[in-house]
Amino acid sequence: MRYAFAFLTTIAMACGNGGSSSASSDPGGASTNPDGGSNGASDGNGGGGGPASAPAMHHVTVLVTGDGTVRSEPAGIDCPVKCAADFSEGTHLIFTATPGPNSYFSRFTGACSGAACDLRVTADELIAARFVPPGVLRVDIAGPGGGHILSSPPGIDCRSSCTASFAPGTSVTLNAAPDLVSAAPAWTGACTGAGCTIALTADAHAVANFPYRRYVAHDMGVTTGSSYTRGGAISPNGKYITGPTYTTTYAPYFGWSAGMLAIGIEDGVSQGINDSGTIVGFVGSHAFVWTFAGGRTDLYVPDQTMSMALAVNAQGLVAGTVSYRSTFRGGYWNAGGFVDFGSLDGECSEASGINSQGVMVGASCYVPGEPNRWRAVRFRAPGVIDDLGILPGGKQSWAFAINDSGVIVGASETADDTHGFYYSDGRMLDIGLPPGMTYARLAAVNSSGVAVGMAFNSTTGIPIIYGAGHLIDVNSILVPNGNLPFEVHGIDDRAGIIATGFVPSGETHALLLIPQ
Repeated sequence: MRYAFAFLTTIAMACGNGGSSSASSDPGGASTNPDGGSNGASDGNGGGGGPASAPAMHHVTVLVTGDGTVRSEPAGIDCPVKCAADFSEGTHLIFTATPGPNSYFSRFTGACSGAACDLRVTADELIAARFVPPGVLRVDIAGPGGGHILSSPPGIDCRSSCTASFAPGTSVTLNAAPDLVSAAPAWTGACTGAGCTIALTADAHAVANFPYRRYVAHDMGVTTGSSYTRGGAISPNGKYITGPTYTTTYAPYFGWSAGMLAIGIEDGVSQGINDSGTIVGFVGSHAFVWTFAGGRTDLYVPDQTMSMALAVNAQGLVAGTVSYRSTFRGGYWNAGGFVDFGSLDGECSEASGINSQGVMVGASCYVPGEPNRWRAVRFRAPGVIDDLGILPGGKQSWAFAINDSGVIVGASETADDTHGFYYSDGRMLDIGLPPGMTYARLAAVNSSGVAVGMAFNSTTGIPIIYGAGHLIDVNSILVPNGNLPFEVHGIDDRAGIIATGFVPSGETHALLLIPQ
């Protein structure tokens, strides 16, 4: 009876305390019954006798340096707008870094390291994301020469000064191409020496210093029994040269790598030579053609008083001028004889140069109201003649040579002097004058568009070369060896130049200027 009474008393006390089944103040709610059993929060099968514990929360913070954003997945952080949030224990977070429009993502640090951030939350965390600006590469081109700079990877495409942006750490190689009259550059600044590759960890500045291409003057010697030769013309392939030699009288020679051969035309003047070794010129009052196999052939025109052959192309067409009693005309000789190409005013003209398409250049009488004035012209067919114009302020002009691309060179009066001109794409360009000179002309042009000629003042003259906008005194780019050219005549397609100059003995010889 005592045990039953005690049991009922215990129930009554529990009901009087708000229905709690706990007989103790244990936070876990466990009690021990009189039989030694447990009335706790869970039974031996894991069943809940009360509510589950809430998971722990952790504070995650992101710091952003530079221009960019960092977002979390699942959502919660979108920094720099919202850079901290609480996430429950065990949450798997992936952070994505997005650079701004002029920025690059560098790396994560802190709770993450490197290019990616994949994190399982187990405590409060701090993550830093760094964004950096691009590396800016500036390239300048310095002279006296010039050229073209391209980068790999692309970005720099430069002929004077330019800049480009690259991702930090990018390895940038700068490739230099000299222009027509220049040599490979020496680099200064971020690069030194002959080549340029930059690991762009910060802004950088590189300078390409292009010198002019240099030449060595090679003595071409003399013919047997002579101590004198002059340059005259060079074949486009550079294999043959011609000009005058002197023994008891002047006569043309045929020159090649093995030596000089007088071709036996006394008092003759050679003016042109092609890749086959065909020489043209004039002797006495008429033009001639000479070949190694066939010797000399005189070119006569009915009723002529004089004829001159001045140039020959690859096909053997011979450009020149024929004089009659009252006038003279430019044209060419083909297999059928001389073809008169006419003139602008119907009176006088002369042909000085010819290309492989048979297009000739020269000059024609034509200045309205002013007789005996000359205008540079292009002869495209008999009677089809283009007036090339004059330089500003001038009244006369003359064309001397044309290449297969249609580039024409010559000379034109200006308001004060006579300047060489370079005609391309329908435009006559004034090449100017070297310092101290008052007259210049360009006399020959090769397939690349490099031209040579002469400049003079009242007391002296200098040989000049022109290309890519550069006007150069030839003697300023010679490697000294005792041979000194004072006149240039022609240029081949490899930029070799036929010239006349003094050799160390003091004699005058033909010189071949060889590009280095």
